Amino acid sequence: MSAFSIFTNKRTKKKQASLPTVEEYYLRLARRTTLAKFICIMLTVGFALFAFSNFKDDLTTENFRYMLKFINLGADTMEEAASAVYFDSDATNKGEIIKGDLAVLNTNGLSVYDFKGSRLQKSDFKYANPKIVSNTKNIIAYDLGGYGLKIFSSYSAVYTQNFSYPIYGLSVSDNGGFVVVSSAKGYRSAFFVYDEYYRVIYNYYFGDKYIDCASISEDGKEVVTLLHYSKDGELITLLMKFSVSDEEAVFQTEFTDELPLKVSFMSDGSYTVLTSEALRFFSSDNRLTSEIFFKEKSILGYEFGKNYAIIAYNTVGLSSGTELDIYSKDGTLVAVRAFEGAVLDKKVSSDTLYVLSHGALTTIDLKGTNEDKTTETDSEFRQLILDGTSLILFSVNKAEYYRESGVQSDLSE
Repeated sequence: MSAFSIFTNKRTKKKQASLPTVEEYYLRLARRTTLAKFICIMLTVGFALFAFSNFKDDLTTENFRYMLKFINLGADTMEEAASAVYFDSDATNKGEIIKGDLAVLNTNGLSVYDFKGSRLQKSDFKYANPKIVSNTKNIIAYDLGGYGLKIFSSYSAVYTQNFSYPIYGLSVSDNGGFVVVSSAKGYRSAFFVYDEYYRVIYNYYFGDKYIDCASISEDGKEVVTLLHYSKDGELITLLMKFSVSDEEAVFQTEFTDELPLKVSFMSDGSYTVLTSEALRFFSSDNRLTSEIFFKEKSILGYEFGKNYAIIAYNTVGLSSGTELDIYSKDGTLVAVRAFEGAVLDKKVSSDTLYVLSHGALTTIDLKGTNEDKTTETDSEFRQLILDGTSLILFSVNKAEYYRESGVQSDLSE
């Protein structure tokens, strides 16, 4: 044994003592795993408490089910959505899109389908004159001239209300709110503004006037209405604008011997007013920016969007023809088109107008860059539905994405 072996033995024993046994190693590992698990649990609990405290209105079963549409818990398989959905034929069928799913409403109720061929829900009820609209959150079905209103997600009814007086109109905002035109005891008419949680946040009653139509702004904070009444033997159309933060109207003006037809907010807070005699455009600060009188023209229909207003007339000299005049939101006439037959539907996506007639779909570039294009379609289609940047053709028993040369059309291109 060398003179320094004692120091070597001490270092060796110290090194051996610092090495854990197998049992000690796995015990330490288990403790660290338990600590990490505890930290994860606490973080999850803290996140859940924060979510329920600050976003409790958005944490619903319906939203969770909607989220599961995009989660694949099985094997990785390629499953493409179909381009068409088929449903029971009914002459009263009307279609609308809610978060990529198709809602079909008729006098017997509402059904919702996805484009994989599955029916997500079916709700039976009777409406004599069913109407359907949608916003970013829900589908609203109501009985025009009746008393019923129902709000649906893709999977179930989320709100139901039966009014004491008939529903004369409804308009929705992008934030989920809506306005209902109806009446109340002791009054000729009234309107009720609802927020995105279906609570009445504003109402106004009229004792001697009738509301013909109303429109709610994109943020749900303003309402414009058209009313009529008689004064000194003359018919008066009254335009009134309301803010949910003011008790009385913030603006009003009258038109004599004109029938009220339609009022609608545009994208920048301006609004369009249609009567039997003229089309008028008002700025967001209630200035009359443009006024177009129809004179001898006979109105067939109209379509108001966020940036354009479309008026349809009988074509002069053609008994069955249709003329479309398209105006921008400042009242500028941007396009005029004539069609030999009847126009079944018309919709604007971005700066493109789509016109559906019997067996044909016409595409019109409202910027004037591209020439008009007409595509042959099945004569059974009668309604156009916009789904984001895509177009859907709707009939009494089928809804189909518009395809050009076998490829689904993207309207943003």
